[in-house]
Amino acid sequence: MSVSAYIVFFGAASIIGWLFESLYSIVHTGRWERRGFLFGPFCPIYGIGVAAGLLLFNRPEIALGQIPAWAVFLASMAGSAVLEYSVSVALEKLFGAVWWDYSGMPFNLNGRICLPASLLFGAGGLAVAYIIAPVFNSTCEQVPALAFEIAALVIMAVLACDTTATVISLSDLMSKITQIDKAFNGYADDKVLQLHDAVQQTSQGVKNGVDKTVSHAKDGSSAVIGHMKNVKDATTRKTGAVISSQQARIKDVAGRLTARQVRLLNSIKRFRSDELRDEANVLRRFLNMHPGTAEEERGRDGEQGAEHE
Repeated sequence: MSVSAYIVFFGAASIIGWLFESLYSIVHTGRWERRGFLFGPFCPIYGIGVAAGLLLFNRPEIALGQIPAWAVFLASMAGSAVLEYSVSVALEKLFGAVWWDYSGMPFNLNGRICLPASLLFGAGGLAVAYIIAPVFNSTCEQVPALAFEIAALVIMAVLACDTTATVISLSDLMSKITQIDKAFNGYADDKVLQLHDAVQQTSQGVKNGVDKTVSHAKDGSSAVIGHMKNVKDATTRKTGAVISSQQARIKDVAGRLTARQVRLLNSIKRFRSDELRDEANVLRRFLNMHPGTAEEERGRDGEQGAEHE
């Protein structure tokens, strides 16, 4: 069999896998969720699984029943678990994020694989061995090799462009999320300094109030109350300024997200670090509360550019 034929079936399985994931999200959550790592309708992990299954199981021994179905099932189950775990680790190492999380499923391993999914992929291996392999063989006999080569070139070109665009957008997205992290660090520093100032002012106010109370009890009490009110007002103003500054930073980051980056952000299920997770959740909440922020900021940028022209 030609390499082109395997690439074509890899592409077809990637698209079918994407459709399956999308339908599953509708059934499971009641709404459509964009699935997969890439922008396009591809889940390459399904394509890799089908291509690997064809290489392993498309042989006469299986067709003639010399290798039992349970062996095919176990091999598919084990192979899919290794593949899924490896891809999960690779994505987390490269981008600090994971696009699926089985933490809520029974018998899961670090949220990367779980027994129910592995059983499902084991059944998928049986489908590859006994259904897809015969279709693959008959298709290769009937379709000219040139058609496979052209289709394979198109599939590889589309996947290469999609992967490049996804990696660039994702790297930029992670950089922007890190900016939220830096903003929170600044916010925390401001809160510490603010608390330190408030404590100092309160201590000084109490000291002055006590001194005045010794000499003038009534006037001293009024002075303490008045001073404490001033401290409270000053603290409130500082807190409001810090919060406004933080919201402005988050709005700035959200406004510089592209539509693709918003989709990427919503498709990521887990982040490598708690810090990234917290900042991403803040950004998601802000975008949910202000869904038009990114579009508005891009519109303003376009208007400003037109004015400069």
